[in-house]
Amino acid sequence: MADSGAEPWPLAKFRAALAQAASEGAKPPKGFAVVLTTGGLNPAHLGHVQLLHQARNRLEKVGYKVVGLWLSPSHDAYLQPKAKSLNTIGLSAGFRLEVSERAVAGDPLVAIGHWEAKQPGYWPDFPEVSEALQAHLAALPETELLLRAGGASRVQVFYACGTDHAAKCGLYRGLRPDAGIGIVVVPRQGEAARGENPGRMVYVAEPSEGDVASFSSTKVRAAIASSNFDQVASAMSPKAATFLLQPKLEEHSRFLDDFAKLGVTPPSEEKLASFPDDLAHCGGTPQPRRIYVSLSSLMREWDGKGFELLKEIPSNALFFFGSKRSWVFPENSEEHQESVKENSRYTKPTYQALRDLILEKESRGEVFFLKPPGFKYNGDLFHGDPGAFPLASTWIQRHTDPLTGKPFAPLLLDPQWWATSFKNSKYTRHVGTIVKNFQRGAHDYAPVMELLHQSNPTLEIAC
Repeated sequence: MADSGAEPWPLAKFRAALAQAASEGAKPPKGFAVVLTTGGLNPAHLGHVQLLHQARNRLEKVGYKVVGLWLSPSHDAYLQPKAKSLNTIGLSAGFRLEVSERAVAGDPLVAIGHWEAKQPGYWPDFPEVSEALQAHLAALPETELLLRAGGASRVQVFYACGTDHAAKCGLYRGLRPDAGIGIVVVPRQGEAARGENPGRMVYVAEPSEGDVASFSSTKVRAAIASSNFDQVASAMSPKAATFLLQPKLEEHSRFLDDFAKLGVTPPSEEKLASFPDDLAHCGGTPQPRRIYVSLSSLMREWDGKGFELLKEIPSNALFFFGSKRSWVFPENSEEHQESVKENSRYTKPTYQALRDLILEKESRGEVFFLKPPGFKYNGDLFHGDPGAFPLASTWIQRHTDPLTGKPFAPLLLDPQWWATSFKNSKYTRHVGTIVKNFQRGAHDYAPVMELLHQSNPTLEIAC
Protein backbone atom coordinates (compact mmCIF):
# COMPACT_ATOMS: atom_id res chain seq x y z
CA MET A 1 0.00 0.00 0.00
CA ALA A 2 2.68 2.52 1.02
CA ASP A 3 5.18 2.10 -1.82
CA SER A 4 7.96 4.14 -3.33
CA GLY A 5 5.66 5.35 -6.07
CA ALA A 6 3.07 6.83 -3.70
CA GLU A 7 2.21 10.53 -3.93
CA PRO A 8 4.27 12.77 -1.63
CA TRP A 9 0.97 14.26 -0.44
CA PRO A 10 -1.98 11.97 -1.38
CA LEU A 11 -4.78 14.16 -2.67
CA ALA A 12 -7.90 12.00 -3.11
CA LYS A 13 -9.52 13.11 0.16
CA PHE A 14 -8.39 16.71 -0.32
CA ARG A 15 -9.92 16.79 -3.80
CA ALA A 16 -13.17 15.31 -2.50
CA ALA A 17 -13.32 18.04 0.17
CA LEU A 18 -12.59 20.69 -2.46
CA ALA A 19 -15.40 19.39 -4.64
CA GLN A 20 -17.79 19.44 -1.71
CA ALA A 21 -16.80 22.99 -0.78
CA ALA A 22 -17.20 24.11 -4.39
CA SER A 23 -20.65 22.52 -4.67
CA GLU A 24 -21.72 24.36 -1.52
CA GLY A 25 -20.38 27.67 -2.87
CA ALA A 26 -18.21 28.00 0.23
CA LYS A 27 -16.75 31.45 0.94
CA PRO A 28 -15.38 31.08 4.48
CA PRO A 29 -14.62 34.37 6.30
CA LYS A 30 -10.97 33.48 6.88
CA GLY A 31 -10.48 31.36 3.77
CA PHE A 32 -9.51 27.74 3.20
CA ALA A 33 -7.07 25.82 5.37
CA VAL A 34 -5.39 22.47 5.76
CA VAL A 35 -3.80 20.97 8.87
CA LEU A 36 -0.57 19.00 9.15
CA THR A 37 1.15 17.24 12.02
CA THR A 38 4.43 15.36 12.09
CA GLY A 39 5.84 12.78 14.48
CA GLY A 40 7.44 9.40 14.85
CA LEU A 41 4.07 7.59 14.48
CA ASN A 42 5.83 4.54 15.87
CA PRO A 43 3.16 3.34 15.13
CA ALA A 44 0.31 5.75 14.34
CA HIS A 45 -2.89 5.58 16.38
CA LEU A 46 -6.23 7.37 16.58
CA GLY A 47 -4.85 9.87 19.09
CA HIS A 48 -2.75 11.31 16.26
CA VAL A 49 -5.81 11.38 14.01
CA GLN A 50 -7.96 13.04 16.65
CA LEU A 51 -5.32 15.75 17.22
CA LEU A 52 -5.87 16.81 13.60
CA HIS A 53 -9.64 16.83 14.02
CA GLN A 54 -9.42 18.90 17.22
CA ALA A 55 -7.30 21.42 15.31
CA ARG A 56 -9.82 21.39 12.46
CA ASN A 57 -12.72 22.02 14.84
CA ARG A 58 -10.96 25.06 16.32
CA LEU A 59 -10.12 26.56 12.93
CA GLU A 60 -13.66 26.14 11.62
CA LYS A 61 -15.05 27.84 14.72
CA VAL A 62 -12.99 30.95 13.99
CA GLY A 63 -13.98 31.09 10.31
CA TYR A 64 -11.74 28.82 8.24
CA LYS A 65 -12.99 26.00 6.01
CA VAL A 66 -10.64 23.03 6.48
CA VAL A 67 -10.32 20.93 3.32
CA GLY A 68 -7.43 18.60 4.18
CA LEU A 69 -5.65 16.90 7.08
CA TRP A 70 -2.27 15.15 6.83
CA LEU A 71 -0.22 12.97 9.16
CA SER A 72 3.48 12.97 8.23
CA PRO A 73 5.60 10.14 9.70
CA SER A 74 9.07 11.40 10.53
CA HIS A 75 12.24 10.52 8.65
CA ASP A 76 14.29 7.55 9.87
CA ALA A 77 17.18 9.95 10.49
CA TYR A 78 15.04 11.44 13.29
CA LEU A 79 13.10 8.40 14.49
CA GLN A 80 15.83 5.77 14.77
CA PRO A 81 18.26 7.79 16.99
CA LYS A 82 15.34 8.92 19.14
CA ALA A 83 14.09 5.35 19.59
CA LYS A 84 17.60 4.21 20.50
CA SER A 85 17.99 6.97 23.08
CA LEU A 86 14.66 5.96 24.64
CA ASN A 87 15.65 2.28 24.57
CA THR A 88 12.62 1.33 22.50
CA ILE A 89 12.11 -0.18 19.07
CA GLY A 90 12.22 2.04 16.01
CA LEU A 91 10.00 0.88 13.15
CA SER A 92 11.21 1.66 9.63
CA ALA A 93 9.80 4.59 7.66
CA GLY A 94 8.25 2.28 5.06
CA PHE A 95 6.52 0.21 7.72
CA ARG A 96 5.26 3.28 9.59
CA LEU A 97 3.84 4.66 6.35
CA GLU A 98 2.12 1.34 5.63
CA VAL A 99 0.55 1.11 9.09
CA SER A 100 -0.48 4.77 9.02
CA GLU A 101 -2.23 4.35 5.66
CA ARG A 102 -4.28 1.50 7.08
CA ALA A 103 -5.06 3.37 10.30
CA VAL A 104 -6.65 6.32 8.44
CA ALA A 105 -8.24 4.44 5.52
CA GLY A 106 -11.75 5.06 6.86
CA ASP A 107 -11.26 8.72 7.76
CA PRO A 108 -12.86 11.08 5.23
CA LEU A 109 -10.19 13.80 5.54
CA VAL A 110 -6.95 12.44 7.02
CA ALA A 111 -4.27 11.32 4.56
CA ILE A 112 -0.67 10.23 5.07
CA GLY A 113 2.14 12.46 3.81
CA HIS A 114 5.08 10.55 2.32
CA TRP A 115 7.24 13.55 1.46
CA GLU A 116 9.09 13.86 4.79
CA ALA A 117 9.83 10.17 5.36
CA LYS A 118 11.17 9.67 1.83
CA GLN A 119 13.60 12.57 1.55
CA PRO A 120 16.94 11.08 0.46
CA GLY A 121 19.77 11.44 2.94
CA TYR A 122 18.40 13.96 5.44
CA TRP A 123 15.61 14.72 7.87
CA PRO A 124 13.48 17.79 7.06
CA ASP A 125 12.11 19.39 10.24
CA PHE A 126 8.47 20.42 10.61
CA PRO A 127 8.80 24.01 9.27
CA GLU A 128 10.23 22.66 6.02
CA VAL A 129 7.55 19.96 5.85
CA SER A 130 4.85 22.61 6.30
CA GLU A 131 6.34 24.73 3.51
CA ALA A 132 6.59 21.67 1.23
CA LEU A 133 2.89 20.91 1.70
CA GLN A 134 1.93 24.51 1.03
CA ALA A 135 4.04 24.63 -2.14
CA HIS A 136 2.56 21.34 -3.36
CA LEU A 137 -1.02 22.53 -2.88
CA ALA A 138 -0.32 25.94 -4.43
CA ALA A 139 0.78 24.24 -7.67
CA LEU A 140 -2.52 22.41 -8.13
CA PRO A 141 -4.89 23.91 -10.72
CA GLU A 142 -7.97 22.89 -8.71
CA THR A 143 -6.66 24.84 -5.71
CA GLU A 144 -6.39 27.99 -7.81
CA LEU A 145 -9.94 27.58 -9.11
CA LEU A 146 -11.37 27.08 -5.63
CA LEU A 147 -9.49 30.06 -4.21
CA ARG A 148 -10.68 32.26 -7.05
CA ALA A 149 -14.28 31.23 -6.41
CA GLY A 150 -13.89 31.79 -2.67
CA GLY A 151 -12.12 35.11 -2.93
CA ALA A 152 -8.94 33.91 -1.17
CA SER A 153 -5.32 34.20 -2.28
CA ARG A 154 -3.98 30.90 -0.91
CA VAL A 155 -4.74 27.84 1.17
CA GLN A 156 -3.48 28.43 4.71
CA VAL A 157 -1.41 25.61 6.22
CA PHE A 158 -1.62 25.06 9.98
CA TYR A 159 0.85 22.91 11.88
CA ALA A 160 -0.83 21.08 14.80
CA CYS A 161 1.18 20.03 17.84
CA GLY A 162 1.03 19.48 21.59
CA THR A 163 1.84 21.99 24.31
CA ASP A 164 5.37 20.66 24.98
CA HIS A 165 6.37 20.99 21.34
CA ALA A 166 4.82 24.46 21.10
CA ALA A 167 6.69 25.70 24.19
CA LYS A 168 10.01 24.08 23.26
CA CYS A 169 10.03 25.51 19.73
CA GLY A 170 8.56 28.93 20.56
CA LEU A 171 5.47 28.28 18.48
CA TYR A 172 3.15 30.44 20.59
CA ARG A 173 4.84 33.32 18.72
CA GLY A 174 3.80 31.73 15.43
CA LEU A 175 5.59 29.85 12.66
CA ARG A 176 5.39 31.62 9.29
CA PRO A 177 2.28 33.83 9.41
CA ASP A 178 3.76 36.03 6.66
CA ALA A 179 3.70 32.97 4.38
CA GLY A 180 0.26 31.78 5.46
CA ILE A 181 1.52 29.04 7.81
CA GLY A 182 -0.02 28.99 11.28
CA ILE A 183 -0.10 26.92 14.46
CA VAL A 184 -2.83 25.07 16.34
CA VAL A 185 -1.82 23.85 19.79
CA VAL A 186 -3.80 20.82 20.97
CA PRO A 187 -3.37 20.18 24.71
CA ARG A 188 -3.94 16.89 26.46
CA GLN A 189 -6.63 16.57 29.12
CA GLY A 190 -5.57 18.55 32.20
CA GLU A 191 -2.81 20.51 30.44
CA ALA A 192 -2.76 24.31 30.52
CA ALA A 193 -1.94 25.90 27.19
CA ARG A 194 -0.91 29.51 26.69
CA GLY A 195 -3.28 32.00 25.11
CA GLU A 196 -4.07 32.35 21.42
CA ASN A 197 -2.54 34.93 19.12
CA PRO A 198 -4.79 35.19 16.05
CA GLY A 199 -2.68 38.02 14.64
CA ARG A 200 0.20 35.53 14.37
CA MET A 201 -2.13 32.71 13.23
CA VAL A 202 -1.82 30.86 16.55
CA TYR A 203 -4.88 29.06 17.94
CA VAL A 204 -5.50 26.66 20.81
CA ALA A 205 -7.88 23.72 20.35
CA GLU A 206 -9.94 21.82 22.89
CA PRO A 207 -8.29 18.63 24.20
CA SER A 208 -9.51 15.25 23.02
CA GLU A 209 -12.00 13.45 25.24
CA GLY A 210 -12.77 9.81 25.99
CA ASP A 211 -10.60 6.77 25.33
CA VAL A 212 -8.81 8.36 22.38
CA ALA A 213 -7.15 10.83 24.76
CA SER A 214 -5.23 7.99 26.43
CA PHE A 215 -3.89 6.32 23.29
CA SER A 216 -0.11 6.19 22.83
CA SER A 217 2.34 4.37 20.57
CA THR A 218 3.85 2.73 23.66
CA LYS A 219 0.48 1.23 24.61
CA VAL A 220 -0.16 0.12 21.03
CA ARG A 221 3.21 -1.67 20.90
CA ALA A 222 2.38 -3.40 24.19
CA ALA A 223 -1.00 -4.51 22.82
CA ILE A 224 0.74 -5.89 19.71
CA ALA A 225 3.24 -7.74 21.89
CA SER A 226 0.36 -9.38 23.77
CA SER A 227 -1.54 -10.14 20.51
CA ASN A 228 -4.55 -8.17 21.78
CA PHE A 229 -6.45 -7.68 18.52
CA ASP A 230 -9.39 -5.81 20.07
CA GLN A 231 -7.15 -3.29 21.81
CA VAL A 232 -5.05 -2.66 18.69
CA ALA A 233 -8.16 -2.35 16.52
CA SER A 234 -9.81 0.14 18.88
CA ALA A 235 -6.63 2.24 19.12
CA MET A 236 -5.91 2.19 15.36
CA SER A 237 -8.41 0.48 13.06
CA PRO A 238 -9.41 -3.12 12.29
CA LYS A 239 -7.52 -2.83 9.02
CA ALA A 240 -4.30 -1.81 10.78
CA ALA A 241 -4.79 -4.46 13.48
CA THR A 242 -5.21 -7.20 10.88
CA PHE A 243 -2.03 -6.10 9.13
CA LEU A 244 -0.04 -5.94 12.38
CA LEU A 245 -1.28 -9.13 14.05
CA GLN A 246 -2.39 -11.27 11.09
CA PRO A 247 0.02 -10.37 8.27
CA LYS A 248 -0.05 -12.33 5.06
CA LEU A 249 3.08 -14.10 3.87
CA GLU A 250 3.99 -11.38 1.40
CA GLU A 251 3.43 -8.65 3.97
CA HIS A 252 5.50 -10.38 6.64
CA SER A 253 8.34 -11.03 4.19
CA ARG A 254 8.33 -7.43 2.94
CA PHE A 255 8.69 -6.02 6.47
CA LEU A 256 10.58 -8.88 8.09
CA ASP A 257 12.72 -6.72 10.40
CA ASP A 258 9.79 -4.62 11.61
CA PHE A 259 7.61 -7.62 12.40
CA ALA A 260 10.57 -9.19 14.21
CA LYS A 261 10.91 -6.05 16.36
CA LEU A 262 7.21 -6.32 17.23
CA GLY A 263 7.47 -10.06 17.95
CA VAL A 264 4.99 -10.97 15.19
CA THR A 265 5.84 -14.30 13.60
CA PRO A 266 5.07 -15.43 10.03
CA PRO A 267 1.54 -16.79 9.49
CA SER A 268 1.20 -20.45 10.43
CA GLU A 269 -0.65 -23.06 8.39
CA GLU A 270 -3.67 -22.50 10.65
CA LYS A 271 -3.57 -18.76 9.97
CA LEU A 272 -3.20 -19.30 6.26
CA ALA A 273 -6.47 -21.21 6.27
CA SER A 274 -8.24 -17.95 7.13
CA PHE A 275 -6.70 -16.06 4.19
CA PRO A 276 -8.62 -17.11 1.06
CA ASP A 277 -6.54 -14.78 -1.12
CA ASP A 278 -3.36 -16.62 -0.13
CA LEU A 279 -4.59 -20.14 -0.69
CA ALA A 280 -4.25 -20.04 -4.44
CA HIS A 281 -0.56 -19.27 -4.00
CA CYS A 282 0.12 -21.74 -1.21
CA GLY A 283 -1.45 -24.90 -2.55
CA GLY A 284 -4.46 -24.77 -0.19
CA THR A 285 -8.04 -25.70 -1.04
CA PRO A 286 -10.05 -22.74 -2.39
CA GLN A 287 -13.12 -21.81 -0.37
CA PRO A 288 -16.47 -20.51 -1.70
CA ARG A 289 -16.66 -16.74 -1.88
CA ARG A 290 -18.99 -15.33 0.72
CA ILE A 291 -21.47 -12.54 -0.04
CA TYR A 292 -23.28 -10.64 2.72
CA VAL A 293 -26.69 -9.21 1.79
CA SER A 294 -27.70 -7.41 5.00
CA LEU A 295 -25.85 -4.63 6.80
CA SER A 296 -28.50 -4.69 9.53
CA SER A 297 -27.71 -8.34 10.20
CA LEU A 298 -24.01 -7.55 10.37
CA MET A 299 -24.71 -4.85 12.93
CA ARG A 300 -26.74 -7.28 15.03
CA GLU A 301 -23.86 -9.75 14.87
CA TRP A 302 -21.51 -6.97 15.93
CA ASP A 303 -23.67 -6.39 19.02
CA GLY A 304 -22.88 -9.91 20.17
CA LYS A 305 -19.37 -10.49 18.84
CA GLY A 306 -17.67 -7.10 18.57
CA PHE A 307 -14.26 -7.17 16.90
CA GLU A 308 -14.39 -10.97 16.73
CA LEU A 309 -16.86 -10.55 13.87
CA LEU A 310 -14.16 -8.93 11.73
CA LYS A 311 -12.06 -12.07 12.03
CA GLU A 312 -14.97 -14.14 10.70
CA ILE A 313 -15.48 -12.06 7.55
CA PRO A 314 -13.18 -13.40 4.80
CA SER A 315 -10.88 -10.82 3.26
CA ASN A 316 -12.40 -11.45 -0.20
CA ALA A 317 -16.04 -11.34 0.93
CA LEU A 318 -18.53 -9.30 -1.10
CA PHE A 319 -21.09 -6.88 0.37
CA PHE A 320 -24.41 -6.56 -1.52
CA PHE A 321 -26.51 -4.13 0.50
CA GLY A 322 -30.03 -2.92 -0.26
CA SER A 323 -29.47 0.54 1.22
CA LYS A 324 -28.21 3.80 -0.26
CA ARG A 325 -24.56 4.54 0.38
CA SER A 326 -25.49 7.90 1.89
CA TRP A 327 -27.50 6.16 4.61
CA VAL A 328 -24.24 4.66 5.87
CA PHE A 329 -21.97 7.60 4.99
CA PRO A 330 -24.10 10.77 5.04
CA GLU A 331 -22.23 13.89 3.92
CA ASN A 332 -24.68 16.64 4.87
CA SER A 333 -27.56 17.31 7.25
CA GLU A 334 -30.24 16.24 4.77
CA GLU A 335 -28.55 12.88 4.16
CA HIS A 336 -28.02 12.42 7.90
CA GLN A 337 -31.72 12.99 8.57
CA GLU A 338 -32.63 10.45 5.90
CA SER A 339 -30.13 7.98 7.36
CA VAL A 340 -31.60 8.28 10.86
CA LYS A 341 -35.10 7.86 9.44
CA GLU A 342 -34.18 4.63 7.64
CA ASN A 343 -32.08 3.09 10.42
CA SER A 344 -30.75 5.12 13.33
CA ARG A 345 -28.00 2.52 13.89
CA TYR A 346 -26.25 3.16 10.55
CA THR A 347 -24.15 6.07 11.82
CA LYS A 348 -23.75 5.20 15.49
CA PRO A 349 -20.12 5.23 16.75
CA THR A 350 -20.60 1.65 17.96
CA TYR A 351 -20.38 0.45 14.36
CA GLN A 352 -17.46 2.60 13.19
CA ALA A 353 -15.24 -0.47 12.69
CA LEU A 354 -17.86 -1.98 10.37
CA ARG A 355 -18.05 1.26 8.39
CA ASP A 356 -14.25 1.27 8.16
CA LEU A 357 -14.37 -2.25 6.75
CA ILE A 358 -17.01 -1.21 4.20
CA LEU A 359 -14.79 1.66 3.04
CA GLU A 360 -11.81 -0.66 2.77
CA LYS A 361 -13.75 -3.18 0.70
CA GLU A 362 -15.35 -0.42 -1.34
CA SER A 363 -11.87 0.75 -2.39
CA ARG A 364 -11.42 -2.73 -3.93
CA GLY A 365 -14.82 -2.72 -5.64
CA GLU A 366 -16.24 -5.36 -3.25
CA VAL A 367 -19.32 -3.38 -2.15
CA PHE A 368 -22.56 -2.72 -4.05
CA PHE A 369 -25.34 -0.47 -2.73
CA LEU A 370 -28.57 -1.33 -4.56
CA LYS A 371 -30.26 2.05 -4.18
CA PRO A 372 -28.43 4.67 -6.27
CA PRO A 373 -27.44 8.18 -5.12
CA GLY A 374 -30.36 10.59 -5.17
CA PHE A 375 -32.99 7.83 -5.05
CA LYS A 376 -36.05 8.87 -3.02
CA TYR A 377 -37.17 5.80 -1.09
CA ASN A 378 -40.81 5.72 -0.02
CA GLY A 379 -40.38 2.99 2.57
CA ASP A 380 -42.20 0.25 0.67
CA LEU A 381 -40.47 -3.16 0.64
CA PHE A 382 -40.68 -3.40 -3.16
CA HIS A 383 -39.77 0.20 -3.93
CA GLY A 384 -36.44 0.45 -5.76
CA ASP A 385 -34.67 1.52 -8.93
CA PRO A 386 -35.58 -0.73 -11.91
CA GLY A 387 -32.06 -0.29 -13.28
CA ALA A 388 -30.36 -1.50 -10.10
CA PHE A 389 -30.08 -5.24 -10.76
CA PRO A 390 -28.57 -4.92 -14.26
CA LEU A 391 -25.87 -2.78 -12.63
CA ALA A 392 -25.48 -5.37 -9.87
CA SER A 393 -25.06 -8.04 -12.52
CA THR A 394 -22.23 -6.08 -14.13
CA TRP A 395 -20.64 -5.59 -10.71
CA ILE A 396 -20.66 -9.26 -9.72
CA GLN A 397 -19.11 -10.28 -13.05
CA ARG A 398 -16.06 -8.17 -12.16
CA HIS A 399 -15.22 -10.61 -9.35
CA THR A 400 -13.58 -14.01 -9.56
CA ASP A 401 -15.09 -17.24 -8.29
CA PRO A 402 -12.22 -18.92 -6.35
CA LEU A 403 -13.70 -22.36 -7.01
CA THR A 404 -13.54 -21.98 -10.79
CA GLY A 405 -10.91 -19.29 -11.25
CA LYS A 406 -13.31 -17.50 -13.62
CA PRO A 407 -15.54 -14.41 -13.27
CA PHE A 408 -18.94 -14.97 -11.70
CA ALA A 409 -21.85 -15.44 -14.11
CA PRO A 410 -24.38 -12.66 -14.80
CA LEU A 411 -27.49 -12.48 -12.65
CA LEU A 412 -30.48 -14.34 -14.07
CA LEU A 413 -32.75 -11.40 -14.89
CA ASP A 414 -34.91 -13.05 -17.56
CA PRO A 415 -38.47 -13.63 -16.23
CA GLN A 416 -38.93 -16.41 -18.79
CA TRP A 417 -36.07 -18.41 -17.27
CA TRP A 418 -37.70 -18.21 -13.86
CA ALA A 419 -41.06 -19.25 -15.30
CA THR A 420 -39.78 -22.28 -17.23
CA SER A 421 -36.35 -23.39 -15.93
CA PHE A 422 -36.33 -22.66 -12.19
CA LYS A 423 -36.62 -25.94 -10.29
CA ASN A 424 -34.64 -26.53 -7.10
CA SER A 425 -35.19 -23.64 -4.72
CA LYS A 426 -33.02 -22.95 -1.68
CA TYR A 427 -34.44 -19.76 -0.14
CA THR A 428 -37.86 -19.26 -1.77
CA ARG A 429 -39.88 -20.95 -4.52
CA HIS A 430 -42.16 -17.97 -5.24
CA VAL A 431 -41.25 -17.02 -8.81
CA GLY A 432 -43.56 -14.02 -8.90
CA THR A 433 -41.89 -12.46 -5.86
CA ILE A 434 -38.38 -13.10 -7.20
CA VAL A 435 -39.18 -11.49 -10.57
CA LYS A 436 -41.03 -8.59 -8.96
CA ASN A 437 -38.05 -8.03 -6.66
CA PHE A 438 -35.39 -7.72 -9.38
CA GLN A 439 -37.63 -5.89 -11.86
CA ARG A 440 -38.40 -3.20 -9.32
CA GLY A 441 -34.89 -3.02 -7.88
CA ALA A 442 -36.06 -4.10 -4.43
CA HIS A 443 -34.12 -5.96 -1.75
CA ASP A 444 -36.40 -8.50 -0.13
CA TYR A 445 -33.87 -10.91 1.39
CA ALA A 446 -35.22 -14.31 0.30
CA PRO A 447 -35.75 -13.32 -3.38
CA VAL A 448 -32.32 -11.66 -3.49
CA MET A 449 -30.65 -14.73 -2.01
CA GLU A 450 -32.46 -17.07 -4.41
CA LEU A 451 -31.42 -14.89 -7.35
CA LEU A 452 -27.79 -14.92 -6.26
CA HIS A 453 -27.84 -18.67 -5.61
CA GLN A 454 -29.42 -19.66 -8.91
CA SER A 455 -27.12 -17.32 -10.85
CA ASN A 456 -23.94 -18.48 -9.08
CA PRO A 457 -24.50 -21.68 -7.02
CA THR A 458 -20.94 -21.59 -5.69
CA LEU A 459 -21.55 -18.36 -3.74
CA GLU A 460 -21.78 -18.71 0.03
CA ILE A 461 -24.66 -16.36 0.90
CA ALA A 462 -24.85 -14.80 4.36
CA CYS A 463 -27.79 -12.82 5.69
